[in-house]
Amino acid sequence: MRRMFQFLILIIFFVSFVSATDITYMIIGEKVLAEIKTDGEERIILPESYSILESDASYELNGSKLITGKADIKFITKGYIKKTGDEYLFILPRPTETNSNIQIYLPENYILSDNLVFPKNYNISTNGKNIILEWKNFNE
Repeated sequence: MRRMFQFLILIIFFVSFVSATDITYMIIGEKVLAEIKTDGEERIILPESYSILESDASYELNGSKLITGKADIKFITKGYIKKTGDEYLFILPRPTETNSNIQIYLPENYILSDNLVFPKNYNISTNGKNIILEWKNFNE
């Protein structure tokens, strides 16, 4: 019984250090500013076209994957915005292989059509200027 208790304490200790990567996307016109904060080693899948890649830590580029340790990575891309007729859609391929906390800031004065947001298990908030969509522990 005592060993079981010690084992459970050990599991709780290790689980408390597991955290998700924080990802913020700010849509600005036809471009997206992406900011990815990692707590440990991470493989980030970059879009086909991006510019102004910045990092506060060293990283390795391997094809379309950026491999880094704890870092704050930023880049700009048009690759997440698709135009269909008069509408623009934000389409995001899975950027990491681990769970992520994702926030998407819609441009000022934009509206949100609930039927178009997928997956549905998101929270919605605002900062007074932007509508913010948020997914916690996103792993789909």
